[in-house]
Amino acid sequence: MELSAAILVLVDRGGGAQAALQKASALARYLGAVIELFSCDTEHASAVRRAPNDASAQRVIEECFDDSERYLDALSGSVVARDLDFRHCVACAASVAEGLAARVEALAPLLVIRGIADGGERGSRLSLRPEVVQLVKQVTAPILLTRGSPWAPSPRIVIADEFSSPDAGTRAQMLNLANRLRAECHGWFAEPTQNSQRDPHELGQSVENSRADILVVAAPDAEGAAPSSRACEFEALLASITCDTLIVPRSPVTSSAVARLLVAFRANPAHRQPRKPT
Repeated sequence: MELSAAILVLVDRGGGAQAALQKASALARYLGAVIELFSCDTEHASAVRRAPNDASAQRVIEECFDDSERYLDALSGSVVARDLDFRHCVACAASVAEGLAARVEALAPLLVIRGIADGGERGSRLSLRPEVVQLVKQVTAPILLTRGSPWAPSPRIVIADEFSSPDAGTRAQMLNLANRLRAECHGWFAEPTQNSQRDPHELGQSVENSRADILVVAAPDAEGAAPSSRACEFEALLASITCDTLIVPRSPVTSSAVARLLVAFRANPAHRQPRKPT
């Protein structure tokens, strides 16, 4: 039996979880995908290092998992829909980015969704927290940052495939994903204005003028610890736009790099089955 595509919802208790879940629910219907709610605890990361030889550390991790699962149960229970399949995965790692990288490697989701506001209104600008900006720079799967505002019945999509000069492979992935969203969601493409892709503020204004629902853009390339000009332009773009942003990674983390990450996670444990809300 062929496995369904998965949409991974990155849950942050600090806010945005409801917005991400609502957008994932809509997309899951269009794309025929299951929804996996993913929560990563970073407060007990030291226990992961000790767990192989320390029973008390293992108990700490299990208690952490139980607490996270209760939260995910409550979150998925807030959705009234018989046609959606929900799965859960809880993790413990030194950072959310590391936990997410390990889960992306195992699950290979079509899309990751992260809410940056709950119930945001079109036209409102938000100052992204530094950890969110850092996360999208390190993510290894396409990630949709959503502000919670609904899309138009036929979503308007802008592809900024020249902004920050992505390589040919990244550009092809951007176009393929954008075309799938357009086809499955019955949307249409809006062209950015000429030369706007060279400047983040001009691109932001072009996206606003087009009343776009989704901006598709490449993540900045990694150039070491020091901020690069592309990374600064990327942050300026995120600060200037008011629509949802689909960010496509340039080069996924290799399997060997993921294998070195210290991450503990538990997905759909034996005592519970993937849940269909009633």
